[in-house]
Amino acid sequence: MSEPKILHKGTLDSLLKELERLPTIDKKGYIEDWLIHFSPNNLLFEEIDELDKVKGTIFVKEKASEPWENLYLVGDSFGWDNPRNLFEKIKNTNWWYISFIRPKGSKLHYVLSPNELGTLITQLDRKVRRKNWFFDTRNKQNIETPERVHSVAQFPGFCETTQLSNSEPKLQAIRLPKKLEGNRTVKIGIITKHDEKPKKLVLLHDGDDMIRYMNVTKQLQYGVDNDVWDPMMVVNLSIVTEERLKEYGGKEGYPDFIADTLIPTIQELTSLSFNPADTTIVGTSIGAWGAFDVAFKRNDVIKNVICHSSPWWWSDENHRYYINQVESSKKEKIGKIYLDCGYFETGRKPLSTYDSNKEFTTVLKKKRYKFMSRELLMGHRYQSWAWAFPGAINYIFKDDKECGPLPGREMQSEEES
Repeated sequence: MSEPKILHKGTLDSLLKELERLPTIDKKGYIEDWLIHFSPNNLLFEEIDELDKVKGTIFVKEKASEPWENLYLVGDSFGWDNPRNLFEKIKNTNWWYISFIRPKGSKLHYVLSPNELGTLITQLDRKVRRKNWFFDTRNKQNIETPERVHSVAQFPGFCETTQLSNSEPKLQAIRLPKKLEGNRTVKIGIITKHDEKPKKLVLLHDGDDMIRYMNVTKQLQYGVDNDVWDPMMVVNLSIVTEERLKEYGGKEGYPDFIADTLIPTIQELTSLSFNPADTTIVGTSIGAWGAFDVAFKRNDVIKNVICHSSPWWWSDENHRYYINQVESSKKEKIGKIYLDCGYFETGRKPLSTYDSNKEFTTVLKKKRYKFMSRELLMGHRYQSWAWAFPGAINYIFKDDKECGPLPGREMQSEEES
């Protein structure tokens, strides 16, 4: 591919020099007036001014084996892509747009090759680790600026995802007397210390990517090994493409299958039983919606639910489905609800994930549910949910809000039932 046409092409050296001119960062690690935008050449814009309409974020991990692993993007430029696609995108992209918006409004635009981008990310990594910087490009005209913005390095304690067990808990597939419509594989495993009997049951709804990209089983094993949480059984309901959507979305059969077939089968196979109050179902994105669907309709068996970035709109045609369901319901309440959403999950019409979560928390408070709701300083990404997950589990298991998720702020205060 030929080099894209652009108003100004700066060299990598000039870009790195520009970084040295960045203003001094306060203790919160917040750059308030700078916008740094990345866009690969398969997402070109006809007009260079269109770059200003796309949000992007640089996020730097503390440790990475390759420079590419340090790059983290959120916002409309990558839509709903999973992080697993990022490395391939970088390798297969000839040119990358880099756009700086200076505090006074002047712009610098750069075009970099993948190798140059790797060098830039490495330099950013060094600067961020040295100065504890966090680059935030939130659109302050449309969304309220966060009250607290922290770098991960300033967020000590158990909730850092670097604290993982060295061993990967093994989950074994089981046979079920009845197949799910999506033809899922169900795997179970015990996370324990000194062969103690598990006291909790955690179901990972659409859990394959939670295990792969959020390291949830390693996080849980670490917590059990260090006496943070009680021993538990983990059940993974695997993802099977879009067929899984046949199982939920207002349908009655799927929650009943989980409550009346899956859990009793597990209890029979393992000779273990769990109280509903000790049973939690976890989901991310549309899987979080499905997890809530199960807990809401069968709270006689599953009392707690964790929802990372659930799209409560469910569909364009029925974009207030669960908001309406909870608002009009007179059913017994779910035990505990944890939900979160990213600052950057905006833009979808008629109701974005961000807007629907904010509205949903208002309904939960009105109905006097016991819940914890957080806005996360990222977008629709597994990295964001991975940081939030330990705090969510702490809240469900221990009623502990001190070890919260990724630094942000409460969307709404918890209301006791």
